[in-house]
Amino acid sequence: MLTIDNITCERGGVSIFQNFSFTLGERGLLVLRGRNGCGKTSLLKIISGMIPPADGCIYFDGENIKKDMDSYRKEILYLGHKNGLNSKLTVQENLDFWCEISGHAEMMNAAIIYFDIENVLEMPVYMLSQGWQRRIALTRLMLSSASLWLLDEPLANLDADVAEMVLKLIATKCDNGGMVIMSSHKENELEIGMEIDVSVFCKRI
Repeated sequence: MLTIDNITCERGGVSIFQNFSFTLGERGLLVLRGRNGCGKTSLLKIISGMIPPADGCIYFDGENIKKDMDSYRKEILYLGHKNGLNSKLTVQENLDFWCEISGHAEMMNAAIIYFDIENVLEMPVYMLSQGWQRRIALTRLMLSSASLWLLDEPLANLDADVAEMVLKLIATKCDNGGMVIMSSHKENELEIGMEIDVSVFCKRI
């Protein structure tokens, strides 16, 4: 279970949103919505532990994540706007690197087949379109055993077929007891989970 307790986010000394709270249990999906600049990405980074909140606490399985941040980070997978790819390496070399970190090399072939990337494995990443690079980055969803996925606009730059594949992975993750928090400008096409408009928590000036 993940509990966000009265989180406040500041950027450059200016409050972006205040008193943000929610609880997400196992098999839970939360879709974050809101206008650009309202703090969706910042919230995901705060939950991931990448940046600290100005106020408030985060609890994972009842424990404040500050008590053991290393253990907490092993439980999460963060996929941001940047795909986290080394553009100078081939697709295969990027996959090998992720498998070495995650320890789940046994899932590599399944990920390659699922995302239909066999024909680009030997290509340097910089030669691929943004859509293909996003597709490669999303293979990490199948190469990780993290119990909590934090996904910032995971459907961006994807065609409809690939977006549907990602949505199926998210649904399967939740069905298997995992938790997913994602930001999206698109309508929630999954018949599960809840939505929060982060703009509601923005400070009014």
